[in-house]
Amino acid sequence: MSGKRKGKNKVLVLLDFENLFIDYPSRSIIEELKKTLKQIAKEVGEIFAVFVFVPYNTASLFAEDFYRAEFIPILCFRVKDKDEQAEKDTVDKTMSDFGRKIITAMPSLTHLCVGSGDFHFLPLIINASCTGLDVGLIVSGLKPLSFDLIKEIDKKPGTNERMVYVLSQSEKGN
Repeated sequence: MSGKRKGKNKVLVLLDFENLFIDYPSRSIIEELKKTLKQIAKEVGEIFAVFVFVPYNTASLFAEDFYRAEFIPILCFRVKDKDEQAEKDTVDKTMSDFGRKIITAMPSLTHLCVGSGDFHFLPLIINASCTGLDVGLIVSGLKPLSFDLIKEIDKKPGTNERMVYVLSQSEKGN
């Protein structure tokens, strides 16, 4: 759908922090995300907002980094499952629900960029495409990237290359 709108592009970025952080055991993830966002802004358009979905116990470790990077953290809590036996992570559901709501509430958006290679975000990506948004991905590497996701990703403006942004491999911690 790339390139069919008039006016400036506005990109909404939703980041599944743990999914991206898994390959970055140091604070370099924030710097890599900032570099990637600059690239997206240059190639696609204005970054409207960056929401980072993060477990509450991780949020405090990165609070100052999020603030300095102008990322808006959304805290995601662990909740008991239906049988009250185990705790369940709520990041995927929270991010998907939030994404659907903000897409509906913000008709001026032109692009959604999801920071995760997780196939659980396929319904959100399809929903965004159905509402007319072009969709891109930010991933920490190509290995965890779901093929079902990649085939739903739009092309970068003026190119045949999909909007998949891989965080720099050279800066990763071990």
